[in-house]
Amino acid sequence: MAECERFKACPFFNDQLAYMPQTAHAMKQKYCYGDKTQCARYLVVIEGIAVPGNLFPNQVERAREIICDARNPARKVFSDEKKQHAESRRSHKARGAGAL
Repeated sequence: MAECERFKACPFFNDQLAYMPQTAHAMKQKYCYGDKTQCARYLVVIEGIAVPGNLFPNQVERAREIICDARNPARKVFSDEKKQHAESRRSHKARGAGAL
């Protein structure tokens, strides 16, 4: 496979994982020089969506969520509300457990 045409501008490719050189090398081989269509960052950018800086190439499921949220803003609001509700429940349980 040909190398990804976007690698020169990709912050991940350009040493985001400088502290983990073996991991970075393996990911570059798989995604940047291998099958770019399996790269989460590539999937997001080709949709014309800004790629979050903390999106790793192997986070394809997260990339799909980002794309889906961008296509359907109402879904993102609902998803954010669900996350907030779950965090609130965890926080409430943690406070309740400490009272025993």
